[in-house]
Amino acid sequence: MIKLIFTMNRFLPFLIVGCVLSQASLYGQCNSLEVDTLVWEQFEQGLPSFWKAPNGTDGASWHIDNGKIGYYLNAGEGSWLYIDDERGDQAGTAFFETAEYDFSEYSGFLQMEFDLTFQDFADSGYMQVEVFDQGEWKMVMKEADDFFGHISIDIQDFAKEKTRFRFTYNDEGAWGWGMGIDHFLITGKEDLCGNEVCDYGESPESCPGDCPQPTADQSSWIEVQKDLDDQDVSYKRFNGNNSCDDCTEKVELGFEFQFYEQSHTSAFINANGNLTFEDTYLAFTPTPFCLAGPKMIAPFFADVDLQGGGEIWYYADPDGHYFIATWEEVSYFGCGKDCDQTNTFQLILTDGTVRNIGNHIIPRNTTVIFQYKDMQWTTGNSSEGSNGFWGKAATVGLNKGDEETCHDYGTFDQPGYGYYEKVAGMECLNNGVDHLDYRTITYDGLSGIYVEPNGKLYLSLKEEEDKNVIRIEKDEVGETEFFVVERSEDGHSFEELGNIQTDEALEGVTGFYEFIDLQPLTGTNHYRILEVKTDGDLEYSDVQHLDRVPEPNEPSNSGFALTQVGPNPFKNHLNVSFHSPKQAQVKYILVDMNGRIQHQGSLNAQEGTNAMRLELANLPTAMYVLTVYQGEEKDHRSLVKK
Repeated sequence: MIKLIFTMNRFLPFLIVGCVLSQASLYGQCNSLEVDTLVWEQFEQGLPSFWKAPNGTDGASWHIDNGKIGYYLNAGEGSWLYIDDERGDQAGTAFFETAEYDFSEYSGFLQMEFDLTFQDFADSGYMQVEVFDQGEWKMVMKEADDFFGHISIDIQDFAKEKTRFRFTYNDEGAWGWGMGIDHFLITGKEDLCGNEVCDYGESPESCPGDCPQPTADQSSWIEVQKDLDDQDVSYKRFNGNNSCDDCTEKVELGFEFQFYEQSHTSAFINANGNLTFEDTYLAFTPTPFCLAGPKMIAPFFADVDLQGGGEIWYYADPDGHYFIATWEEVSYFGCGKDCDQTNTFQLILTDGTVRNIGNHIIPRNTTVIFQYKDMQWTTGNSSEGSNGFWGKAATVGLNKGDEETCHDYGTFDQPGYGYYEKVAGMECLNNGVDHLDYRTITYDGLSGIYVEPNGKLYLSLKEEEDKNVIRIEKDEVGETEFFVVERSEDGHSFEELGNIQTDEALEGVTGFYEFIDLQPLTGTNHYRILEVKTDGDLEYSDVQHLDRVPEPNEPSNSGFALTQVGPNPFKNHLNVSFHSPKQAQVKYILVDMNGRIQHQGSLNAQEGTNAMRLELANLPTAMYVLTVYQGEEKDHRSLVKK
């Protein structure tokens, strides 16, 4: 894939605005890209060796001096290589070709840059850049609009080989001004894959270790007209469904939302990809955080134009726990009606009690959630953009509005997966918008800090009438094989109670698990969770304890009795343990709520503690009763199959 990296100065001054303070960096990368200069031509000594610049089809010729084309000057400085269509009186088609360059040693990063002036008075011409690859010319850039500024093109696809470049000017038979370049530069670097940064030119396919990407199967995304429980609800259309540009609407959140240590019950949805408190914010050209103004939450602050297509929807939870705003297939200013270059992204605010979105657990303390589908543009035409990119970069993050406090997740101005984020006081490169595709970003709104899933095991306990409930939470379970629940009477010597598989998540929410201890100890019960990972590593949770006060006249366990049945609810199997006062045969029967036998069997029990495992994966989801017999004595448990 060929990607244009930077363009700037579309007849407007280019302003660099930096972030004053970022409260919490994401990964702390923002690596500077140290490269080797492979080709550097300034044209001060005429046409470089082995370059070719023949006359155009109508006799117009190339010039190398410090002149101009029509009224337009060199985008660089000093002498430059250009063709003056006015002087040639319709140049027709003209091209120049570089020497052949050997890039066989530079496989990790390869980029071509130059200053470009292209002016076409009649709006019917174009200029293009091609690369000679495997016996044919392949176009890597084409410009049909007036341009004055700097161009950078990712040419990594042509690394590890010898190649040359061809620049073509075509006035398409109409009188125009011409085109020219200066400061022709090619830089390269050896393979960057493995440096833990998704550099420009890398992708999930070419370097998955540096560029991990979520898949398009994003079950955490909340569809329009659905609530967090996937139930049908009624959303409202932003601004009464009136197509608009740079518009706003005040909305009630339905709860007290804590943002930078202040409470808010209402907010302003601003069409340009952000939500503000206390006041609207109608600016269409984004500015990197930290900036002055109202407090802002920006899932994607850029120049959205609803007149070109797309909608904004919002929904407030009637129970007052969360608020959803979704920008659905919105286009940018200048793309035009029925634009096919669209972005879809989502903002969720919560009161802190929401622990999952869709089927995924969210990190603890999360109250702000950004979610994305396919992101296809970054910049509107009035923000110096060209075909949806370059110019003033889109901004993602949180902003307190005091010019000092913010979290700048990153600025985005181009296609591709390259991601360098933002770190306070550092001049980071802008990022590729494909980095956001199908991604979920989480924040603690109270402090304005990015919350990263840390994979820590959380254990909580709850005492019920005849059992202890062990609750397990873990943000990430991608590397988890299964969990083991262990109990101890003294806090030192632990016994295994049962296993929980990662596909046995509570209510289908990945990261939430529950285990029922049906025979808790009288007195203190110490619990811990052992996580067994796919690579064989073991990790323990902290130890938690629960004290149970013995019931008056609590029966002894000297007779036949079930001591443990779990997990409950179960999915594929049951672990059953029981106490037998003697060596004798034991029978068991599992029946559904209609009394039909679904599973049965027997085993020879030994005196004392016995255990068995019942494989029940083929049972339908329902409620069941397990009864275990030993002669006249029996015990039973009610169970749920997920």
